[in-house]
Amino acid sequence: MADAVKNGLPEDSSKVVIYQYYSSYWSQMVRLACVEKGIPFTKVEIDLVKGENYNPDYLRINPACEVPALAHNGKIIDGSQPIIDYLDQISVHDKPQGQRQEEIEAFRRECCQLPMAEITVGVVLNPTLLEGAKVPEKTMENFSKRVNRRAVLEENIVKYPELADAYRAKLERVIATEVQVANVATIYDLLKNLERYLDNVDGLLRINAAENRGKDSYEWLFGKDFTNADIALAILLARLDLLGLAGRLWDVTDRIYLADYYRRLKERPSFRQECVPYISEDHA
Repeated sequence: MADAVKNGLPEDSSKVVIYQYYSSYWSQMVRLACVEKGIPFTKVEIDLVKGENYNPDYLRINPACEVPALAHNGKIIDGSQPIIDYLDQISVHDKPQGQRQEEIEAFRRECCQLPMAEITVGVVLNPTLLEGAKVPEKTMENFSKRVNRRAVLEENIVKYPELADAYRAKLERVIATEVQVANVATIYDLLKNLERYLDNVDGLLRINAAENRGKDSYEWLFGKDFTNADIALAILLARLDLLGLAGRLWDVTDRIYLADYYRRLKERPSFRQECVPYISEDHA
């Protein structure tokens, strides 16, 4: 467990501190948002593989035993979406207004409601579920090293009775996820729903391309600006790439507008900084 967690909140409360794990889906989303919004931050690594998120010191920061969490000006904010909302408040960058903002937020909400934890674990446990997909060996290896979550939580319920309610709540969520991912038919249905979602995204990008042919004002989902909608989609696509699904779910012949979007995304400096190194590492 990092000393910064053992010692409580950072001494300099004016700095933005992100408690996170390098390859965590939601941590990547927050880091990408920080870079895009021009907000400097310090990272405190909470190793999910070792189960550091179940340590009582971290539980006092995030009672859900999850990453990310943010500390700033004496505040603690848990969860990626509340954190991103807070980053919008403290960012000096201009923010979209009116109907465009409503469309951006609607897209962001729908994207963030996708059950990516279940899809991630389901694909790793069933790597041959989708024809043409290949989960990288490094991803499989990292998953196999994870701590036994049930055992740790059950032990901590007894060991730390003052925190038992929080540990029980997390244990219930862990068990529910395990039950769901154990059902191959359920994972298959989740993947089919994901493909329908990607069809809709590809359709939006196709309309953008048709209506703005020859212009550079519609490089991203809702215009020239890289918004919270793009941040959410970027992390989704990065995760699917990490799972070895990129070539299966989009390429030069299928969902071609999504494929072009991802090509441009991988050239974006913020994405290269916060996402590409971890995709490459897991594919190495």
